[in-house]
Amino acid sequence: MKKIFKRVAAAVTALSVMAAAVVFDVPERIMALAAAETRAETQNCSGNHSGWTATSDLSSISSGKYYLNSDVTLSAQIKIGSGVDVTICLNGYTIDAQKNSRIFNIGGGSLTLCDCSSGKTGKLTGGNVSGIGGTVYVGDSGSFTMHGGTISGNTVSTGGGGVYVDGSSSKFTMIGGTISDNTAGTNGGGVYVIDSGTFTMNGGSIDNNEAKDGGGVYVTGGTFEMNSDSKISGNTASANGGGVYVTSSNAKFTMSGGTISGNTATTDGGGVYNNATFTMTGGTIGGTNTAKNGGGVFNVSNLKWDSSSGGYIQTGGFFEMSGGTISGNTATTSGGGVYSTGAFTMSGDSTISGNKSTTYGGGVYVTGGNKMTRVSL
Repeated sequence: MKKIFKRVAAAVTALSVMAAAVVFDVPERIMALAAAETRAETQNCSGNHSGWTATSDLSSISSGKYYLNSDVTLSAQIKIGSGVDVTICLNGYTIDAQKNSRIFNIGGGSLTLCDCSSGKTGKLTGGNVSGIGGTVYVGDSGSFTMHGGTISGNTVSTGGGGVYVDGSSSKFTMIGGTISDNTAGTNGGGVYVIDSGTFTMNGGSIDNNEAKDGGGVYVTGGTFEMNSDSKISGNTASANGGGVYVTSSNAKFTMSGGTISGNTATTDGGGVYNNATFTMTGGTIGGTNTAKNGGGVFNVSNLKWDSSSGGYIQTGGFFEMSGGTISGNTATTSGGGVYSTGAFTMSGDSTISGNKSTTYGGGVYVTGGNKMTRVSL
């Protein structure tokens, strides 16, 4: 009788364990399926091209969804005019401008770029312009959304080796993909944002681009918002702002997540150079950003003469840090973490640690009659 009871108990226990395994396994499977669905939505194309148009000729396209069926060689830029809404899946293939022109000119229309190939990565390359916007130019009221693929190996003589966001209501949204190894003669090796243009980075990476100022991203008069799952790394500025350069009184950079790491500026601001408005609520500026001054952040006051008061007023150089981390950065002179001549305020759950400099202010160096304000919440 006891043996029978033990066997029944063991069977019940085994069934309970199996039931528990099923109960706990179902949510995991549901989550995995949901994640796969989200990835497909993020790419905006899943390999099922039913209703899409297969093409290797992009010389004249109208509104619609297209997927490449071979590499494309351009003899002139692809124009997307006002009111035209285009989605292109690179499908693992390359669009090459052969150093003859930029690749896309979005003049008031919209372009969505994705890459649904599970093998090789699709690429935009060979863009070359004497002027602005080496690869993708986003004009007034234009919209460019990047879900996947790579923008790499493009060159411009002035600004925006990868993407140039120009003018009123123009916007660039980066959700995935990579902008890498592009070169600008002056500003914004990876991305250049001007006037009231907007760049929102919700994912993807901007890596190993080069420029005089703003090796990765250059913002003047526009808005740059950097969120989680975004990365700006390994970019180089021969002057200032290895990772990000923000300038002019109405330019804004907001960082709520992501990582700015391993960028280099010969002069100031290895990670970020700011003389506009920089608000940091999360994310990390760290991992060996390097500059002469301000290895992590260089925040410089922008002054303007005010005739009504008979003195100068500060219109830029505002850095407010209420979250996130600045660590592991190096200044070969001063301000390993932060160098500030402008208004710098720390509050909330923000951390500056593990930075170094060879002269002054391994963590923070404040000069020019200004001071750092620490607010405890």
